[in-house]
Amino acid sequence: MKSKNLCNFCNYQLSQEVINIGKTPLANSYTNHPLKLTKHMLHLFFCTNCYLVQHSTKLKGENIFSQYQYFSSYSKNFVSLAKENIDKLIKTYKINDKSTIVEIASNDGYLLQHIKNKKINYYGIEPAKNIAKVANKKGIKTINSYLNTKSSKEILKKNNKADLIIANNVFAHVPKIHNFIKSMINLMTNNCIICIEVPHLKNLIKYNQFDTIYHEHFYYFSLSSLKKIFKEYNLKIIDVDKINTHGGSLRVHIAKNENKVKIRKKVNNLIKEEIESKLTKKNTYTIFNKRVNKLKKEILKFHKQNQNKKIYGFGAAAKACTLINYCELNFNSIKYIYDETAAKIGKYIPGTDIKIIKFGRNINKNIDIIIIFPWNHYSEIKKKIQSITKKRIQLVRFIPNIKSEFIN
Repeated sequence: MKSKNLCNFCNYQLSQEVINIGKTPLANSYTNHPLKLTKHMLHLFFCTNCYLVQHSTKLKGENIFSQYQYFSSYSKNFVSLAKENIDKLIKTYKINDKSTIVEIASNDGYLLQHIKNKKINYYGIEPAKNIAKVANKKGIKTINSYLNTKSSKEILKKNNKADLIIANNVFAHVPKIHNFIKSMINLMTNNCIICIEVPHLKNLIKYNQFDTIYHEHFYYFSLSSLKKIFKEYNLKIIDVDKINTHGGSLRVHIAKNENKVKIRKKVNNLIKEEIESKLTKKNTYTIFNKRVNKLKKEILKFHKQNQNKKIYGFGAAAKACTLINYCELNFNSIKYIYDETAAKIGKYIPGTDIKIIKFGRNINKNIDIIIIFPWNHYSEIKKKIQSITKKRIQLVRFIPNIKSEFIN
């Protein structure tokens, strides 16, 4: 008898394992009682029918995102890139004072702040009550709601349909993928363009980015899987850009089939590239599994070799939670983790006894090694550390493999 482990999109039997992280708590569940958190299995599979990579844990998005501790404005580089993105989209799709822009999962207004003073109608939709409150305090119109077919209809009772929908790094976060797409369609005018950003599965596989796997990320997309998904709803991918955020992402532009906008050659070129990289083949994920298990052993060996040194971490990101829990590290391995997000200070990495402390002039003079967990912000973090210490410190990152350098 087959198990009921079925694809969340096409309902096909999931049999190809990608990786089994084991039982971990929710990656952003920062608390003063981290060892008491409920742990959920984090087991990733590849669907051989629609090519969608997904974890099999049944969790409700509403429960995960009603309160959240990830603030997009944390990174100045991220905010700067958001401005470039929105300015380009406005120009490309001729958005004007008669248009409406809607951002789904608008967070703390990191992107919409750049159009706040333009003569363009806009609003954000943000499920986390604490984050929506921050955005509204900035004067950025933000509706605190978890987007689904029901709430989308309620939103339209008081707000315009969208000529441009932006959904950056949210499509992977919604377990009910069919409902989410229907909700976006509800918000669309006939000529509306949807622009989503998703981490690219190709990079996850190629660069061993297993630490980007956590419960909040239900899905891991290739353009090949996205094409199949949107085709089901009479939507077409018209353009795609490779971008550097989150270790390598795709910015995907989508329109209704009846929209006469042409499909750019880049779309088919990237599909071919993915096929050549064997992202649609089962064996790719078997090989990835073996590589990650090997990297885990190397990380444990690194800590054993440096057990007499004082090791701190930087960046209490979700990446840190996955890596630390998967490698079963604790206070004996890493003393503390520096962070700059006020809401995280004084709390612990979920599932561990590693405390998060404020980064600043209080940097410990006896530190030998700092592990930078948000490797996608490595250069930015390196500069911050260099600016406040003259001590010779070894900076380490674990992804895609163990690399280190000494500063000062």
